[in-house]
Amino acid sequence: MKIHRISVTKEQLDHIPNLERAFYIHIGHLRHELMVLKKLLELSAKETPDDPILRDVHLSQQFIIGRLLAGKVREGWELIRKAYFGTKLSLGIEKELPDDTTMALENLKKYFRTKNLIDCIRNEFAFHYDPARVQSQVPLVEPTDNLKIYIAETEDVFFQLSDVIVQNAMLGAVQEGDYVAAAEKFFKETMVVSSQLVDFCDGCLHYMIDTYIKYGSEEFEVPDPPDCDDLRLSFFCK
Repeated sequence: MKIHRISVTKEQLDHIPNLERAFYIHIGHLRHELMVLKKLLELSAKETPDDPILRDVHLSQQFIIGRLLAGKVREGWELIRKAYFGTKLSLGIEKELPDDTTMALENLKKYFRTKNLIDCIRNEFAFHYDPARVQSQVPLVEPTDNLKIYIAETEDVFFQLSDVIVQNAMLGAVQEGDYVAAAEKFFKETMVVSSQLVDFCDGCLHYMIDTYIKYGSEEFEVPDPPDCDDLRLSFFCK
């Protein structure tokens, strides 16, 4: 696989105004975090194992990654609010950004302007824990929920009972009374908003390259990456 490398000198970096430089560095870091979590979620969600034990663990793993992604999306928006709007940087560069970048930003502003799913997930289930909500969920456990603990010979232990109760509390917060619809809404909304945030970061970073770095790259060959169809994300590992 071909990789094109753009070398950035200290002189080029110093040429970028302070506020812009800090913003670009931060959103580059944010973009990487979002893309890693998005890839992990996509890998985890692409198929459902036939084995009922693996299916249990596989589903919980999707929710774990999805919650982390939702939390990072919320933190990313807070970064943009402070480092882009709060510093007035938006007044200087927004008119120079491509239309699809400004459209992604408008969608993000509309989304975070009102009460939303990602705020709730970040505050109560991803980066903070709400014992009271979990306590209130326990009386709602049904005999048919069939809670379990899995202990593998590899010493991996999975407390499925914990994730079922926390997931149901989270899904009840997303859409009360319909766990299936709530799960669909959670995953879809998290992926859509995270993609909009990545699109905004991309537009700003390309503007930085065009304005301050310029394109002048070296081409390298690296080993071909594995095919996505061959990748599996398993909780239990030897």
